[in-house]
Parts: sequence; C-alpha cells; structure tokens
Amino acid sequence: MIKYILALLMFFNLSFTIANETEINFSSRDLHKSFVEAALTGNYERMTVLLDQGADPSGVAAGMQSGELTNRLISRRDKKALDILWQHKVALTDTLPHAVEVGDTSVIKYLIRHSASVMATNNDLMTGLILASKLGRIDIVETIILEDVISCIDMTDKYKRNALTWAIVGGGKRPDKYRLQIVRALLRKGIRTDGHDREGKTALDYASEGKYRHWTIARLLRKNI
Repeated sequence: MIKYILALLMFFNLSFTIANETEINFSSRDLHKSFVEAALTGNYERMTVLLDQGADPSGVAAGMQSGELTNRLISRRDKKALDILWQHKVALTDTLPHAVEVGDTSVIKYLIRHSASVMATNNDLMTGLILASKLGRIDIVETIILEDVISCIDMTDKYKRNALTWAIVGGGKRPDKYRLQIVRALLRKGIRTDGHDREGKTALDYASEGKYRHWTIARLLRKNI
C-alpha cells in the first residue's frame, strides 16, 4: 500500500514538473515571437524591453531562418530596428546582396559601416557590387566603391562573370549611360578586364558584338587591356 502511494506521488510530481517545463517553454516562445512582431512593426521601445527580458534578437528562437529577420527589416528600410539588433550582437555580415536588391543606398551605407561584408554573396555567388552592376545602379556601385571595394573588386559569380561583365550584359531597365558610368567607375578602381566567363567570353567580347554591343565601352576596355 505504501509503495502504491509513493508511486502515485512520484507520478503526480513528475506530471507537475513536465507541466511547469511546458509552461516555461511556451512562455519563452511567446517572448521571442512578441519580439519579432515588435521588430516588424517598428515598436522599438517594446523591442528593447523584450530583449532585456531575454528575447532572442536573431528571431531564430521564434521559428525564423537565420538572417530572415534582418532581411525583412532591410526590406522595410528600418535602420533603427537594425541598429537595435546590431547593438545586441546580431551579425549583419551577409546582408549586403539583399540590401542591394532592395535598393536603398542609405541602408547599404549603414550596413557596410556596421560590419556587412562586401564579399558576401547570394545563392548565385553574386556580391553586392556584381548585383548593383547587373541592375545598372550606378548610385549603389559608387556607394560600395566609396565604402570598401578593393577586397571584392574581381570576385566572380557562378557564371564566372565579374561586376564589369555584368555592367555590360546586365543593366536592368536602366539607360545605356548608366552602363557606361559603371564601367568607368570599375575601371578607375582597377577591375580586371581579361577574365573569361563560362562561355569563354571577356567583357570586351560582349561590348564589341551582339545585342550588348557598346562602342564607347569597347574603346574604353581596349585602352585598359
């Protein structure tokens, strides 16, 4: 009889412990989710309060992928929320390619000055500089060049194309004059002109023939070979 009573007591004690732990876990999960909600709605005071209570500043504990919260804040162009994350040791290292796609130069400047790497790449191995050149965004190219470009100037993507080649074959929907301005900016920084992409072509090959032909760019490249 005594053994039976002891077994019941142990069972109820175990059940109570499990219930308490579950409650703690749910409470913790709610804390992390509340922080993400505050971040995505621009409630900076609540962000700070929740962080003081132990919320995860990366958003991972709330079920987000690594880097997802920072990318969403970049899409919102919310530098103040990003600054709160940075102050709480959230790495901004790999954020530049997404920021270039968003296209806000003030956010790009902020990120580079707060440890974003100009060598970071997206899934196509494109750096921020390559993406900006492809999109014909001379303003972003100049921003990256002014901040830090030497370490990434000659990097290539999965097609083995560098920023110079993409300035010629990309350009987005921007006028040709932006292609020329980007090429000049990259040449001033000493970008290589002799690299071959996967199709075996150089930047000069593209500028000299076919649908990407641009005689002024071709002349510039010949002078820099």
